[in-house]
Amino acid sequence: MSLAIDGLLDTTSTTNGWAIHPLIVDQTAAFESVADTPAFAGGTALTFTLNHTYYNDLGPFEHALGRFRLSVTTADRSTFADGMTTGGNVGLPAIWTVLDPAAYSSANSITITKLADKSLLVTENDTPHDVYTVLAYTALTGLTGFRLEVMEDPSLPSDGPGLQDSNGNFVLSEFSVDAAPVPEPTTLLLRGTTAVGLAAARRLSRRRSA
Repeated sequence: MSLAIDGLLDTTSTTNGWAIHPLIVDQTAAFESVADTPAFAGGTALTFTLNHTYYNDLGPFEHALGRFRLSVTTADRSTFADGMTTGGNVGLPAIWTVLDPAAYSSANSITITKLADKSLLVTENDTPHDVYTVLAYTALTGLTGFRLEVMEDPSLPSDGPGLQDSNGNFVLSEFSVDAAPVPEPTTLLLRGTTAVGLAAARRLSRRRSA
């Protein structure tokens, strides 16, 4: 999972990113921020960028995410993302606040739909590479971490959670978050964006019921 926050977008590598093969079911990843997010008076605008640039010696493939949901936490970092030695602890559900996406887009103009549970569902994407951008607002300050849930859906290949045609896998090449003051009501332009570095990624907890 750490390869999804290493800052590299290598389009010739089969290992640079997070994939879930062979456990292609609902999965959850947690990330710690390097520093707490600032306290902006009018709230915080979070911009998530999810890059999919998977490539191997046979060429690029459709390995983008199909359905996913984002959350934030202000919990102490000792309570989540404790690493593979603890089974990839992502923290108790109570510490996470699910974000309600305000805007979302695909670099390839693929349709993205917000569902009732605030997850985002992507129309099947036959383009080899894509970048998703998600904007969400929160009144919380001092964010210490972010959660990414990847979720199955019957509309996706093999139920997803990815868009790979034969098995529903995905490869998330890079995951990043920017924090900024909530913009003026008359514009959605983000100003004064401050990077919120991600210190560590600790995968995974299986979330599918038996």
